[in-house]
Amino acid sequence: MADAEKKPSLLNDHYARRFMDSHGLSVFSRLKHLDASHMCSIVRAKLIDDQLKKILSGDQSTQVVVLGAGFDTKAFRLGGGTWIEIDDPAIIKIKNQELPVSSCTNPLARMAVDFSRDELALALQEICTEKKTVFIIEGVFMYLDESEIKNTLGLLKARFPEHDLLVDLMNEHFIKQYMGKYLRAIGEFNCSFKFHHQNPRGLLKELGYKDLLTASIFDHASELGQFWAPRFLLRILRPKLLSGYTVNWMRQDLCE
Repeated sequence: MADAEKKPSLLNDHYARRFMDSHGLSVFSRLKHLDASHMCSIVRAKLIDDQLKKILSGDQSTQVVVLGAGFDTKAFRLGGGTWIEIDDPAIIKIKNQELPVSSCTNPLARMAVDFSRDELALALQEICTEKKTVFIIEGVFMYLDESEIKNTLGLLKARFPEHDLLVDLMNEHFIKQYMGKYLRAIGEFNCSFKFHHQNPRGLLKELGYKDLLTASIFDHASELGQFWAPRFLLRILRPKLLSGYTVNWMRQDLCE
């Protein structure tokens, strides 16, 4: 929301404020001091936006499935693609009220899924498997444990033997070294990070994904002027900061 009020804005997400009722504004005010975390979220979204634009420019009929969509508005901000947003029923209800599917210029469907009742597998059965499909999982995996991540990706593989994945991954060193302030803040809302892995990208490769592109969030933040340190200095003095939190474009292809 704060990024949309800046000029220039990185995301131009003028839809975000629609979801900020009194409760949302109250939560935001308690987290507003976490400047670095907000910057990461914005740059992360920018990286995913830009990569998705490239994918869609090559094939406008690409099916984009946003898993754990939250209040994401890519379907409204980007051109092309057939979109499906999946999330908890309470989230989908708010999105339908504040940003109706009918107001989207791209084909869009929403699916309400109770993840605690393992309804994702049933939801995936309703999605076409004959189109090129990209799954976006953004700002989600750090809140799941390893078994939940493996189960989720297993469901995707079973239904979509060939698919692309755009996902952000944060390693254990980054969490321990840089996320303490954020974790204390979200702890007040009974939230925590469950996924602590030294090499999360390596884990996904073990699960059959191959790398297409890995982009450092902090390197890109520096390039965009969103972080104080120049890129060359970060690469010399803070290489683990650069490699600790990344956006990854990966591919699952069981036919290869």
